[in-house]
Amino acid sequence: MKVSFFQTYGDRLCLLKARERDFLFLKFLKEFDNNILSLHNVSDRVRKYVFNSSTYSNFQIIENNDITYTQCIQKLVNYLNESKVEKFLFYQDDTFSHELTEENFTEFVDSVINTTFTHYNISYKLDYLKYQPGSTWTGINKEIILNNKLFKIYNTTTKDFANSGLWAMDDSSFICDLHTLNNIYDNNYTNMGNDIWSAEHYLKNKFTNINYQRLVSDISFVKNYNIIGPNRQPSNIRDLILKLNCNEEDLI
Repeated sequence: MKVSFFQTYGDRLCLLKARERDFLFLKFLKEFDNNILSLHNVSDRVRKYVFNSSTYSNFQIIENNDITYTQCIQKLVNYLNESKVEKFLFYQDDTFSHELTEENFTEFVDSVINTTFTHYNISYKLDYLKYQPGSTWTGINKEIILNNKLFKIYNTTTKDFANSGLWAMDDSSFICDLHTLNNIYDNNYTNMGNDIWSAEHYLKNKFTNINYQRLVSDISFVKNYNIIGPNRQPSNIRDLILKLNCNEEDLI
């Protein structure tokens, strides 16, 4: 069984509208047996929109009210263990396709579905590790473990991320197996409550000194577009409008 998951919270309706326009990413989600959307303490208009949307009618909708973020993750992990999932995709409500194209789509899907990788990060690419400011990590000798016509996948690990100056583990989009998922979201993590920052730091510190598989390609298939909230970036709004071929008004 293959399961995908993303969660939204509060009133981030514009992202849910944008998701409906990302046809390539929605096409990718069709490769999964169950696509879960978690509504975490959302506004009434978000709830109404989701339950009346033809796109989200194909998702399993879970309402998580009056519980913490990490309790939402604990519920998810319990469900995935009970379901004995084989592959799990984690992404954010502001994750959209980036360098994923119609041309590389088939090879990308094959690299996700027909492999036995334990952890495959689809947001980062090797250049992000190689060119971090002040980093001496080059990745020159990283083994290529999958060599397609249009992209390569490298045998990178959490230590490679840490040595490059990036976080050894974070909440960027990834595909993993059940064993890895349980290792990431352990009891220490799920007991963090709503202190998401501490939870993320816990993952960073836990995996910094562990040589754990965290594969990357030379393509950034998806990315998080920060278009709302305190870290809102105007350039990301422009990029997402171009990606989705829409107007800014369409995302409001």
